[in-house]
Amino acid sequence: GYTGTQCESDIDACEENSQPCYEGVHCLDFPAPANVSGYECGPCPTGLTGDGETCDDIDECDTATNGVTCEHICVNYPGSFECDCNTGYKLSENDQDCDDVNECEPAHDCSHVCNNVAGSYFCSCNDNFELSSDNKTCTPTDPCSG
Repeated sequence: GYTGTQCESDIDACEENSQPCYEGVHCLDFPAPANVSGYECGPCPTGLTGDGETCDDIDECDTATNGVTCEHICVNYPGSFECDCNTGYKLSENDQDCDDVNECEPAHDCSHVCNNVAGSYFCSCNDNFELSSDNKTCTPTDPCSG
């Protein structure tokens, strides 16, 4: 359509509809004779889905729909996602898998022997010593022998 006292101006449907597209999405105004409904919104930003006028977050963590495979934890953000790992693990270089953290290296809090296991560690003692109630300190089994 046209506007103006003598219909000399093309209606800008994007302006007339107060920029109807989702934030950051381009609004394309159709040329005359299109009226106030003569516009089209571009595609939604990456990580969002919709018609460009309305865009909703894609839950990348919904593996049934989107196939993202975080080994431990998937955290969805608007427009994106991030993988994380359980305690005792760290994110691998592919940003999806989790690698065990060796809690025994480079240093540990065991008084004798540190044993790394998947996701954790435990302390043990040398012969003739036993593990104290703190599960870290070793005490002699017979302090008077020797």
